[in-house]
Amino acid sequence: YYFWQNSLFLFASSALSITQYRDIDFPLNFERIGDHFTSHLEGIDKTSTFYANALRLPPGHSITFVESNVRLNKYWNPEPLKQLRLKTDMEYIEAFTELLTKSVSARIQDVKSPGILFSGGVDSATILRTLCLQVSKQKNVSGHIFSCISRENKLCNDSSTIKLLSKTDGVKAHIYSPKELQEEIDEVFNLVGRTLEE
Repeated sequence: YYFWQNSLFLFASSALSITQYRDIDFPLNFERIGDHFTSHLEGIDKTSTFYANALRLPPGHSITFVESNVRLNKYWNPEPLKQLRLKTDMEYIEAFTELLTKSVSARIQDVKSPGILFSGGVDSATILRTLCLQVSKQKNVSGHIFSCISRENKLCNDSSTIKLLSKTDGVKAHIYSPKELQEEIDEVFNLVGRTLEE
């Protein structure tokens, strides 16, 4: 999110943070608010926010501010997906497995301790299996899973799956309760805050 006027450039991770600058007025943007409550979300544009003058960076863009000028740079444009037509279910399974393997492999190359957020569902379990296969082919590489489960709810299927798959060879499990996870998040924010103050 950003604001630019003459030589003043503000940026933040939320539009609300931009509006905290006291010398600029940020009235509500009723067109964007109306947009939010219709089925055609973001029909106005990809840059408006709930506050006039506070703008969003469009998807796939970076922003550069040099000598009182702002330049938006488009670095990515999603291409329309081509429809995949195969003859059998097995061919679809093989094509999916190949694509998933390439995708996981691309994300863990040159990473000695790759990790995933593991919910215990089908998607993350499939990625975990693929990660384990990739890690097993490399020396001095270990995989990590990060999960949050409630120790009070004994009937949760995902919690049971997380506990079971956390014992997978070649993987180190980091399992938190909701309270422990909140403490970790608070510690990270405290660390970031101290770093910014120094």
